[in-house]
Amino acid sequence: NLLPRMAAGLNEAGALFFAAIDGRNFHQAPGMTLKQTAEWMKALGCHRAMNLDGGSSKRMVVNQKVVDLSSTEVVGAKVGKESIRPVHSAILIDAES
Repeated sequence: NLLPRMAAGLNEAGALFFAAIDGRNFHQAPGMTLKQTAEWMKALGCHRAMNLDGGSSKRMVVNQKVVDLSSTEVVGAKVGKESIRPVHSAILIDAES
């Protein structure tokens, strides 16, 4: 199924790649399947990769700027109301260390 995804991978030289795949937006970003995500990471040159939490938990921030589209959470009986899930955990990368 097409969903927002988050993935991390390493290429042969040990460079680290992260991919935030937007989804749930038919006109801008339908999302990817797990297989498509794996193929995308391979196309980036990753020989090792893993799927991270995606869906409404996916968020990518670079230099304190959100660089992905937020995905909405499906909210039970609140038709027409969209809720963006807060993210309480993160992987932090400090390239200067």
